[in-house]
Amino acid sequence: MQSDAAVDRVEAKTASDSATELNTGKNRADRLVAIEQRISDLKNQADSESAAAAQASTAAQAKVSSLSDLQSQAEEKSKQLSAQQSSLQTSLLKKRLLLFKPKLK
Repeated sequence: MQSDAAVDRVEAKTASDSATELNTGKNRADRLVAIEQRISDLKNQADSESAAAAQASTAAQAKVSSLSDLQSQAEEKSKQLSAQQSSLQTSLLKKRLLLFKPKLK
């Protein structure tokens, strides 16, 4: 009887150890799967954010280019207006001289 009880205890302990080892292995596998999934999710998120950043950079460069073009156009208009102003001032001065010229005689 005692030997049967001892054998039963050894078998129970072996079964318990096997179950613990199996559960530990499953837990490790589950954790590994969860870690791999998390890595995959983070990689997808990083790829998405990288694409968004690249798109934002392209949009910003386009705006910089557009602003540069507008600045160039504004400078050109300013030069044209300065030239027109000078021409108008010269023309106005000539007209004034013509108006006052007869009075000077």
